[in-house]
Amino acid sequence: MGMPDLFLLPVEGMEEEHWVMTISINPGAPNGGSGTQYFLGDFDGKTFTSDQEETLWLDYGTDNYAGVTYNNTPNNRRIFIGWMSNWEYARQTPTEIWRSALTLPRTLSLVSTEEGIRLRQQPLVELQNLETETEIVMQEVPSSSERDAVFAALQQSKISLRSTSDNFHLVLSNDSGEELVYKFNQKTASVLVDRIQSGVTDFNPEYGNRQHYMPLDSGQEVLDVELYLDQSSAELFINKGMGVMTSQVFPRSPYTKMTIKNLAPSGIVEGIEVKELDNVWRKNPQVY
Repeated sequence: MGMPDLFLLPVEGMEEEHWVMTISINPGAPNGGSGTQYFLGDFDGKTFTSDQEETLWLDYGTDNYAGVTYNNTPNNRRIFIGWMSNWEYARQTPTEIWRSALTLPRTLSLVSTEEGIRLRQQPLVELQNLETETEIVMQEVPSSSERDAVFAALQQSKISLRSTSDNFHLVLSNDSGEELVYKFNQKTASVLVDRIQSGVTDFNPEYGNRQHYMPLDSGQEVLDVELYLDQSSAELFINKGMGVMTSQVFPRSPYTKMTIKNLAPSGIVEGIEVKELDNVWRKNPQVY
């Protein structure tokens, strides 16, 4: 247990605020290894107290640990960045020069839901400055059908869609037969991330041995999905950041094909957009 953080947040649209404590643990995360819990409560300047009984997770993916937030940010936003790895396999990830990275910076807020007050995390709005022209892949995928689109490379992009289907898959694949699969099922109120065949997986037995699960709020008619892809990372945001899954992936070549499978007898997947994201590295670096 480590990397605690403590901060005060207002509840969106309400004259109410709560202290939030985040604590990173290892092991014990919902999908194995490292993870971060959060607690809502009160702080008197010395002691944090909470009557919270249920376990609340900041991120259901396997690769967001030991995150911290910043004070005195512009507009007093609470901005979070986490370490994108997991102690189950962090020492063996198949990379060179360095291992691991940080998550995208995320703005934290509190939202009142039917289940109670919950933490929302959304990608920092300034990331929109990296977006290039929108490529509309397809207008919609009707029920009981599938469609695909081919790209030069999907790494370093943002995929957005919304769905009234209660059962659909988003599949990213390459010419080597590797694939990263997201399975959205409103009937079981769950999202599954399958990286078992996503690329290099044999560096550690705990990395690609199972699908990863996140619960969904039941009863939602529309599901909004945003997925940020980089060379070896995939950050999923559901319903404006009410559900988040961060995953490392190591494909041998970039994913170049996106397939959407609508498995439900009714409902559509629509608003499908892909935006290439510009590189944050300096185009003309200088040596100091």
